[in-house]
Amino acid sequence: MNWIKSMLLCIGVVTAMVGNAQKEISPEMQEFYCSGRLQFIGGPNLSTQSSAYEYGGENNTEGKIGVSAGVGLYTEIGQKGMFLPSLQYQSKGSQYTYEGYDDGFDGGFDGGATEDFTTTTSLNYLSAPLQFGFAPSEGRKVFFTGGVTPAYLLSANLKSEGPTGDEESPLDENYSNFDIALNGGVGIRVSDQVLVRANYDHGLSNTSSLEGFEERNRSLNIQLNYNFGFNPFFKESYGGGTRKQ
Repeated sequence: MNWIKSMLLCIGVVTAMVGNAQKEISPEMQEFYCSGRLQFIGGPNLSTQSSAYEYGGENNTEGKIGVSAGVGLYTEIGQKGMFLPSLQYQSKGSQYTYEGYDDGFDGGFDGGATEDFTTTTSLNYLSAPLQFGFAPSEGRKVFFTGGVTPAYLLSANLKSEGPTGDEESPLDENYSNFDIALNGGVGIRVSDQVLVRANYDHGLSNTSSLEGFEERNRSLNIQLNYNFGFNPFFKESYGGGTRKQ
């Protein structure tokens, strides 16, 4: 397929962009290579953690609401292809509620007066999603994406909320520094500048550093993408707009 060949060519061009940022490139050559445009990316996400124990048993925690925000490069390849690299801050983690926590005020922990006890694990990542897209519809109104999301852990902490008060503690030593996930999603073009996307990240690596315990991230991201209309690597594109179909 021609768009696949163009996609492979664009990967090489994007890789060389930084080294050639100061070179003069004609508008025709810029259009031939790829119509990369700087993007702002942001929106809410819903994440959880799938865990398993070496001696058996699994635990799927409740969802935790977080955010993702960053910048990316929207690149059109041929008539239907896309390349969508980005650099984002992503908050992930999980929440778990212990129902019927015995507060002990009736004389002992014997099943008397009870209250709920909630723990929230917050994992903050710097991630670099690398996605390819395919738009079967004319004008790229609807498109599908897939790729990988490598990520570096910035911080981890645990917040406990219960009848005895709230408490926070660091968890950095309990988690590995790196994570990688497969991603897939669907997007809708609202206008030349605005895209609305839904992406799912399925963690592949064990993020826990604890012996005998495995944990993997899962997250659903709803994002608004805004194209600024220029490519930061090509000064010829400043003042231009998104390529029309």
